[in-house]
Amino acid sequence: MDAAEGYVEISSFAKAYDLGGWSLTTGAGKVTLPTPTRLGPGLPVILVKDAAAYQERFGPTEGLIELPALVLNPDRDQVVLQDRFTPVDRVAWGGAQPGWTLSGKRTLCRDPAGRDTSSYLDWTLRSAPSPGAPGCGR
Repeated sequence: MDAAEGYVEISSFAKAYDLGGWSLTTGAGKVTLPTPTRLGPGLPVILVKDAAAYQERFGPTEGLIELPALVLNPDRDQVVLQDRFTPVDRVAWGGAQPGWTLSGKRTLCRDPAGRDTSSYLDWTLRSAPSPGAPGCGR
């Protein structure tokens, strides 16, 4: 996830999902994923505010979904992924998670992939975004 670039990547390592109708909530509001939004092992979904700007920086990307209402604050925000009824995952930075700021082209990723202790310890701060790359772009 990279607030400065305005994208959130969702990956699955175990099974396929249809995330259609799920939502992503940030400090700026809630966006609903279109139906269908297919996610599968090795096939991430990348949610972006501006697809043209994203592709100019990272090139053509499979699984790209443009959500113009997706707004991420690089200094302080929280992202909550929710299925139709229940929060599934969340991450926070800035004032919501002291010590983490995403300004200056920094990105957060789950490392190691698949770990979920429901704490900030599941996430790693990286200096360079690398969407679609396994292992947080290492």
